[in-house]
Amino acid sequence: RRHRGARGRGGRRARAPGGAAHPQREGWAFVATALAIGASTAVLFGALHPAVLPSLVDPAFDLTVAGAASAPYTLGLLSWIGVVFLPLVVLYQSWSYWVFRRRVTRAHVS
Repeated sequence: RRHRGARGRGGRRARAPGGAAHPQREGWAFVATALAIGASTAVLFGALHPAVLPSLVDPAFDLTVAGAASAPYTLGLLSWIGVVFLPLVVLYQSWSYWVFRRRVTRAHVS
């Protein structure tokens, strides 16, 4: 017996509000989710600034941005490591997407 998907009342498929879960709108759903996660993170860290990790005992024990920062040498070294390896990671992810682009379709998932 095949799984027919999530059905709501009256045998209709359940949908997200606003129709973002429409089969032809996966890209918009991804963008909306990424924006929601990014906005939530920005609001959280904006509300906590300058504390990175607030103390429950005393505000004097908060871990601040300046206290959490590494030494300039370490930051420079990690920046160069990022410059070298970030393009490699992006290339690998692109290659992986290219290889599997047609392997999984809606027919396989449904």
